[in-house]
Amino acid sequence: MACFIPFPDKFHLAHEFMQKNCPIEDSECTLSTEHRLAFYSLQQQALHGENVTTAPSRFYMTDRAKWDAWYSLGKMSQLEAMVFYVQLVEKEVDSNWIAKVKPPEPEPEPEPEPE
Repeated sequence: MACFIPFPDKFHLAHEFMQKNCPIEDSECTLSTEHRLAFYSLQQQALHGENVTTAPSRFYMTDRAKWDAWYSLGKMSQLEAMVFYVQLVEKEVDSNWIAKVKPPEPEPEPEPEPE
């Protein structure tokens, strides 16, 4: 039986999965540069919203590429970025990632107050 995990919890689990299994900064990660930038930009948009930071100099090519990727998402909502991030994990890394992480424990039902 499938377990329903709502957003943003599902995003945070996917992000944790990626940090442990395929960190985008790690040279061992087999993702293409294009996919690394997509993960980075969606992660930033999901966590911080629209990119309103100052662009780094073009002399810092990696930092500028990351900034450009994030900036290109414009006013995409944080929730939408979370959904796209999870979809990208499922498509490019592991379609069964959710089975490999422990979902958060549901909060216990509050006990009824005695009358």
